[in-house]
Amino acid sequence: MPRIPHVSKEDLVAAMDRFDREFRSQPRWLRWPTHADKFALAYNGKRYPVKFVIALATGVGVHTFSGGQEANGYVTRRGLTVVDL
Repeated sequence: MPRIPHVSKEDLVAAMDRFDREFRSQPRWLRWPTHADKFALAYNGKRYPVKFVIALATGVGVHTFSGGQEANGYVTRRGLTVVDL
């Protein structure tokens, strides 16, 4: 069974929109990316935290799946772009 529940590209885009509305201006995300962050989703000229967007879209915690290959593969299989930070 997949560790990350299936959602569509549209669900992930909706999660990025939600991130912009509800989270981007919060103190934790104003400091993002940090030196520990290696990848970001690139969409419409903005960058987004890959794992957090997946968590918003799927409703699962960010600690229930791994970053890097697992998270990046999940979003790229849905037609989104991951960039190195």
